[in-house]
Formats: sequence, C-alpha cells, structure tokens
Amino acid sequence: MTPAPSFPAASFDHIVAGIDGSSEAIEAARQAVKLVPGCRIKLVCAVDPRGEPASDLPALARLMRSDAHDALASARAQLSSLKAIGTLETAVEEGSLTDVLRYVTADDVGALVTLGTRHRAVDGFPPEGVSRWQEPVVLSVVRALSCSVLVGRAPRDSANFPRKIAVGVDGSRASIAAHALATRLAATTGATLRCIVAVGGKPVDLSVISEVLPSIPLGAVDCRRPLDALLAAAQRSEIVVVGSRGLHGILSLGSVSERLVARAASSVLVVRSVLDDP
Repeated sequence: MTPAPSFPAASFDHIVAGIDGSSEAIEAARQAVKLVPGCRIKLVCAVDPRGEPASDLPALARLMRSDAHDALASARAQLSSLKAIGTLETAVEEGSLTDVLRYVTADDVGALVTLGTRHRAVDGFPPEGVSRWQEPVVLSVVRALSCSVLVGRAPRDSANFPRKIAVGVDGSRASIAAHALATRLAATTGATLRCIVAVGGKPVDLSVISEVLPSIPLGAVDCRRPLDALLAAAQRSEIVVVGSRGLHGILSLGSVSERLVARAASSVLVVRSVLDDP
C-alpha cells in the first residue's frame, strides 16, 4: 500500500496576498481568508519602474510607491472587516511581481500566495485582451514559487464562497497531498468536495488511488483527459485544487496545472508538494 504523504502545507501558517489595486486581487485575498480563517496575512504590492519610458525615473518610482501605498490602504480597509482574518500587515517592495513574491515567501512551503485575475473564463476559455496582470505574469509567479498559490476569480456568490470544491487526483503523491488539503478545506468551510480522477490521459493506477483514498466514489472516474475534466469541474465549482511537484506528472506544473490556471472559470489552488514520487 502506498503511504499517504506528510504534507506541510495541509495547514498554511500565513497568507501572502499580491495587491495591484484591483478588486480581483482583494477578492483572491478574501477567498484565502475564508479557506484558512485566523491565518496571519501580509498584503504585498510590487513597484517596478524599470523599463518604463520616463525621463525622471526617481520621480516615477515615488509616484508608483505612493500609488502602491494607496492600494494597500484600500485593501487593508476592505479586508479588515472580515471576521475570520488574523494579523494583517502590509509591505511595498521594489522589483517585478515574481521576484518580490519569491523574496517575500523565501521558498516557505507554509505560505499561501494569492493573486487575482481580471477576467472570468467562459466555457473554459479566457476572453481576448486581458489587462495588467495578464496570464503570462500570473503563470510566471505560479511557475517560480515553491509554495502553494491561489489564483482567485470572482465567484458567482462571494458571500457563500466556497460552496463546492473540486480536486484532481491521479494517484501521484502530489495529488494525494492536494486531496488531503482539499478535504481539510471542505471540512473547515462546510463546502461539498468532489474528486476528479481523469483516466483519458497518461496511465492512472486506480488500485493505488483506491488503496490510499478508499473514500473516493466510483463516480469520480472521468474518461476525459485531465485538463478537460478539470475545466468541466471548474464550471460547477468555486475552486479547483490540484497538486504539483513542478517537475513531471499528469498534474505537473507547465502542463495541466498551468493551463488550468489560465483557462478555468473558477479559482484554482495549485498545491505544492515537497515530495517526489518514488
């Protein structure tokens, strides 16, 4: 029998929320607070004047820092009213969003990073013309960090988020860890949990899944390819949870996880596992 992995991020000890002045970024942070109530949270705004066409870069940097402080103050005011929020702090850091979040988290697997997206995909496909935090930037952050990342999209019913959580399971230790976390999140929030076992792609050992997760119903098996099955699940859920080792596997970063982040209609939580499959 395959042993269930010990997973440090089963209980996140803090949240790092990327703030850019948008309502979507605040919504992503709000979702994280609901998923892990009482957790301390740090709101971070990245300021990077490099490459901007300005004759007076110091003046531009001062203006950008002023805007960043305003964005953080607004986010703090909106999030402070949440009953479930823990200690809240803010920081303005210089550099690209990816570099700043990598520096702030310092490869801490206990951190949950949040990002908001400025679009809602329709039928699994994003619309044309995504502004500011476009998919390449969001995916750059997801790809670069060693901790888990929540890419938040506005749910249909923000007040009751999350009502439904879906999790992808393929028998890998990363996906088993994601299932363990999703189970805890569902228990904490009162959401219903649906497991997706997609068998239309690379081979999936159902015997391993049944040994490690005997509670998964037979109805969880989906004959579609993993991405198609998870995109369909995102249409019926507020959040989809997937595991990633960042190296290989059906749900590895750069394949299904990455495309799911870009195309899902729901929020996506990419859960980092520090363990590799034997």
